[in-house]
Amino acid sequence: MDKKEEINLKLYEHIKSEYHKFFKFDEFLPKLEGLKDFVQDDNNAIQLYQALAENLFTWRASGGIVANLRGKGEDYIDYYCSGHEGNITRKTNRALKKVGIVLVKNYTWFHLKHIFIWRRWIKKNLKQAKRFFDNPEKYKKKYQKYINKQEKKLNKNKKKKRKQK
Repeated sequence: MDKKEEINLKLYEHIKSEYHKFFKFDEFLPKLEGLKDFVQDDNNAIQLYQALAENLFTWRASGGIVANLRGKGEDYIDYYCSGHEGNITRKTNRALKKVGIVLVKNYTWFHLKHIFIWRRWIKKNLKQAKRFFDNPEKYKKKYQKYINKQEKKLNKNKKKKRKQK
């Protein structure tokens, strides 16, 4: 296993643990059993799939959950890519609220991944800022050149605007 695969595996494990902190599946999945009557209608089944996919589960998992709820011998592939994944209709939202489930649109696995990556980016940049404040003389010349360059650009733009008037 190379270093990139190792990092991806660690990232996956961390995101998975964060995901399960947000969603208590041992409490959530039994509540879905209350939707068995709701999903017997084909349109409602597709709408439930759309609400679960991209908002809480992967497309495949959402399709499997709906197929199991219907109990008609279907498979996840019957719902997979049926369109409008992530869409929560009013009707589906009301049905979910009746069984005690509130979905927040786009609070997904991918969203949590981006939160984690954003935190890592901030942490990295904070380390760089700390280095600057610990030893400002070392970085002062570098940043002063950058500041001077930006001031020159700003002055040029001001002169152009004055000429245009």
